[in-house]
Amino acid sequence: MSSDRLSSLLKELEPFFNCPLILNTRHHACLLKLGTGIMLLLRLARHENFFEISTRFHHLPDSPRLREQLFKAALQANGQYPRDPGILAFTPASNQLILFTHLPMETISSEKIIQVLPPFLTKAKLWLDALSRGEVPTLEGGGRGGGGLFGIIGR
Repeated sequence: MSSDRLSSLLKELEPFFNCPLILNTRHHACLLKLGTGIMLLLRLARHENFFEISTRFHHLPDSPRLREQLFKAALQANGQYPRDPGILAFTPASNQLILFTHLPMETISSEKIIQVLPPFLTKAKLWLDALSRGEVPTLEGGGRGGGGLFGIIGR
């Protein structure tokens, strides 16, 4: 996707966010601070094959026990069914938890992004609020995991 196409896609998303979305052409990305405290990154990823929506959480607990509970909850959230948009991952380099989703570029549209954003932002806010209180988020929706390790192994 060219910078021109990405710029036009961001322009189409401006009514959803009710503000201008400025493309950083060097990074092929747009960083947006929402009123909810979420820092949302919209960008091209993986050699421009995917459109990525992501946010990073900076409030990870210092307690090893709480961190272990947090990582277990993140794995459970990743395995919930039906799957919410967004995968939780940990990056040790910056000691941050990341929530992200990738949408294939060949089928990308502003409508598809707008469809994914509300549940993604709901999940991001749930995790942001819990982490800022030093708590492990409570998984909502009552969905059951796919079973076994990452939903791969059946029950």
